[in-house]
Amino acid sequence: MGITRKKVNTEIVTESDLRQYKRILNLTSAHLEGYEPGAPIHISKGVKFRTVIAKLFPQNKQRDVETALWQQWEKY
Repeated sequence: MGITRKKVNTEIVTESDLRQYKRILNLTSAHLEGYEPGAPIHISKGVKFRTVIAKLFPQNKQRDVETALWQQWEKY
């Protein structure tokens, strides 16, 4: 399953792979800030986030993304 790699080969990933990966992320909270259930999605500039995670967990509003980025910025 190529979905576990840092750079996902989307040519070999199936719909079933995506469903299973989303299930794993939901069970482990691995895609969330601090791996905490109920936390916002950890937004990243990484390839895997852009090509897989962002599509599995789309933001309803652009403002949600902007708010998360500002929260990250304020930490520094």
